[in-house]
Amino acid sequence: MNSRLIVSMLLLAVAAFAQEGKPDFSGMWKMNAAQSDFGPLPPSDTRTDTITHKDPAFKEAVNASDQQYEATYTTDGKESKNTVMGYDMISTAKWDGTALVIESKLDLGGSTIVLHGTLTLSADGKVLTRKTHISGMMEGDQTLVFDKQ
Repeated sequence: MNSRLIVSMLLLAVAAFAQEGKPDFSGMWKMNAAQSDFGPLPPSDTRTDTITHKDPAFKEAVNASDQQYEATYTTDGKESKNTVMGYDMISTAKWDGTALVIESKLDLGGSTIVLHGTLTLSADGKVLTRKTHISGMMEGDQTLVFDKQ
């Protein structure tokens, strides 16, 4: 075989494997409060996230006892703008292996909160873990664990 053909086939195989390695976060996810650590924020009594994920489009609808909002991102690192609880939030989302990393800046009327979030999915696809480092007006780490419904 021609060496260019072999190299092309190998590159296609690597690209296909890389695409397959990225999880699909789509589904309805109910927060498991007993396994979650709310860090510096008050705990929500209940929270359900509905995620629609068709890479690179990622949309989440959050319905919690203390907040409700929708946010959309693209997983290719492009900036996206959302409004969360009446405040502007600028975010970028990108892959780090099989983890989706979402960096957000939330402007709270002159004060900024920076959120560094990492979403991972269990091997069986039934548990979503969202770890967030919060900095700015407050500092701390939060881990929310969700069970697929």
